[in-house]
Amino acid sequence: MKTAHANRSCFNKHSDLTDTEVIQGALDSGCPKVVIHKGPWKVGPLKLHSDQAVVYRKGCLIEAIPKEFDSPTSCLFDAFRKENIHIEGNEGVILSMDGVARVQHRHGLRFRVCENVVIEGIQIEHTGGDGIYVGYSSKNIIIQDFIISHAYRNGICITGATNVLITRGEIMDTKGTSPQAAIDVEPHEDRVIRNLVVTDVAALNNRRCGWKVYMPLALNNEVIFRNCPVLGGEDGLDGISVAGPYDNHSAEIFFEDCEVSGVSRHAVEIYNRSTTGGLLFFNQCQFDSRRETVLYKMESKAEGLVKHLGGVDFVNCTGLDSRKVVGPLTPEEIRVN
Repeated sequence: MKTAHANRSCFNKHSDLTDTEVIQGALDSGCPKVVIHKGPWKVGPLKLHSDQAVVYRKGCLIEAIPKEFDSPTSCLFDAFRKENIHIEGNEGVILSMDGVARVQHRHGLRFRVCENVVIEGIQIEHTGGDGIYVGYSSKNIIIQDFIISHAYRNGICITGATNVLITRGEIMDTKGTSPQAAIDVEPHEDRVIRNLVVTDVAALNNRRCGWKVYMPLALNNEVIFRNCPVLGGEDGLDGISVAGPYDNHSAEIFFEDCEVSGVSRHAVEIYNRSTTGGLLFFNQCQFDSRRETVLYKMESKAEGLVKHLGGVDFVNCTGLDSRKVVGPLTPEEIRVN
């Protein structure tokens, strides 16, 4: 396979090429494989291409140059209308935007209208927006074996996609601007999210919540979280937050074998959810909200858009709060308005 290499040792110390130009040159080469060597590299925004595998060698460190991210939407790596991209990390690979001014749309990796993308084996730190952003009707996305820490907005944000698998990862210390979740599932406008599966991903100490699903205007969206624990830590307010759908909209949302502990407010927060909005299903989950008296909260913040709150099922779930042991859980036992 024809391969392009980004390797500083190939350039003498008097070379006029910047690190950004070296890596972008390799990406622009048209080669089906690009190997980025150890570095460290100090770069500005970079563009990804279709039909390309980008391989980071063991210990590769890529650091953003703050002054080169002058646009509020500048991202470390960006792909728009691309397909067949494989981002492959190795041990010790770190992509960092530390020092870049925090703006909510300065993401670490951004994929818009992309298909057939695999991201694996990388650590993303201190992004100005989300660690990874996937949206605008992207398809067939896999994110696996990853760590995301200190994102300013969300660890991962999904705003419109079909067939997404997120697995074997850790997301921690998200803090800065809302939603401040480990994973935010939030379809924009008329976009849909179908067959989104999150498995074996842990959330630790994310400021607003671990898992946020915001779907007031959903149309047949499908989301599953399986074996995804949330540990509140010092900053974590809520474990799981679900909003919507409103009347005449629908989504199937499942949480299976998910544990919530150490949060400072609600283990589960649900609002603006209509009884006609499809199924919100919790199966074999454990909730520990002993730092606060409210284990499960359901309320309406959308007057006139939700006639009757409901559509929630708890099956084989158990929980604790600061007042008493509650288990097994049913909506009638733990609902607090």
